Amino acid sequence: MNVGCVPKKLFHYAALMKESMGSFAQAGWKVDRDQQHSWETMVEKVDSHIRQLNWNAKLVLTEKGIKYYNLRAKFVDPHTLELHDPKKDKKQTITAKNIMIAVGGRPNYPDEKQFPDAKKLCITSDDIFYWKKHPGKSLVIGGSYIALETAGFLQSFGCDVTLLVRSTILRQYDQEMAGKVGKFMEHQGTKFLYGAKMEKLE
Repeated sequence: MNVGCVPKKLFHYAALMKESMGSFAQAGWKVDRDQQHSWETMVEKVDSHIRQLNWNAKLVLTEKGIKYYNLRAKFVDPHTLELHDPKKDKKQTITAKNIMIAVGGRPNYPDEKQFPDAKKLCITSDDIFYWKKHPGKSLVIGGSYIALETAGFLQSFGCDVTLLVRSTILRQYDQEMAGKVGKFMEHQGTKFLYGAKMEKLE
């Protein structure tokens, strides 16, 4: 809800509006092709929508009698969790017959030993949804669907986008379709660096 699917779909929706302008003109609508997109407004509206979704989710949990803890947790034993609130420096324990771990994932930064400034010089595909200013010229590292989705909407918002791909795009998918995706993105203006790998960041 906070990163990935929901904001990505909202960013894509905003990007598709620009791409639809040509169709609007052909259908007789007068379109101002010089109209500028406000990245700041989009991020603010997406963030507001996600906060509302979070609030609604908490209400539903309360209505269903489900307790919600927004705290750090660690196992004490197979049926006990210690919960820690770092803001208040308070701890408590809860027990359950079964405990399911479903914490999601985060993108990885490049290895810190090889790329010591990675966290200072790069942002992740999660962070882009809360980036407060228009990213401008962007290098997207990766060739799977998250990299392609991110490069796609950045290009639609007027960024000069290059995709750095070690081998081939969408390697785990049907390669005939992957080729069509790549050609379409190139036609839209995205540049590709194939067979490339990072040596340093500066």
